[in-house]
Amino acid sequence: EKKEMRRSPRRPCLFHSVLLVAWPVWALSSSVCPLREANGTVACDVVELEVAELVVFRELVFFQQQGETLFRGKGGALRAEGPTRLLRVESFSLRVENVTLDGGSADVGGCVLVTNGASFEVSSSTFRNCVADWGGAIAAVSATRVTIDSTLCVDTLASLDGGAVYASSETIALETLGGTSFLRTSSAAGDGGAIASAAAST
Repeated sequence: EKKEMRRSPRRPCLFHSVLLVAWPVWALSSSVCPLREANGTVACDVVELEVAELVVFRELVFFQQQGETLFRGKGGALRAEGPTRLLRVESFSLRVENVTLDGGSADVGGCVLVTNGASFEVSSSTFRNCVADWGGAIAAVSATRVTIDSTLCVDTLASLDGGAVYASSETIALETLGGTSFLRTSSAAGDGGAIASAAAST
């Protein structure tokens, strides 16, 4: 007589359940991830903005275990709704191309915060209406490198230092390349209407 074997039901993976409840996660290694909704954590090799304007209610956190992530805006815009930073980059390298970052606000880095050993490069893009205490558009804190190429920073404001860009340490390599413009950027009560850095040169 054959005995019926009962299989115990599979237990749900708590790790994935927690992530999905907390925020959407894109995590496909060596892949291209379309970005159609905001307010999540992004972990792909290439991220493409698939809409003309994406409204952000909570900062997008870009992270990778290693290597570089490319964020292609394809001419589209990320626009903050309410008091929130747009992007936070941690522990790796993020390259941003052809995107408008509009309306971010935070204590440090109104539109972008580069931190925890990360590096950041932006090209052919626009920062607009970004506000912070330090670094109206971009702040680099405990980061390694920030490179800005052929990018416009317009109407960005810091109440303290770095109307457009702020680097917290002389160990951060800060570079602006040809075609980069700063228009109506200001620091209300500190240094660097456009750029403030502890480094000797920018």
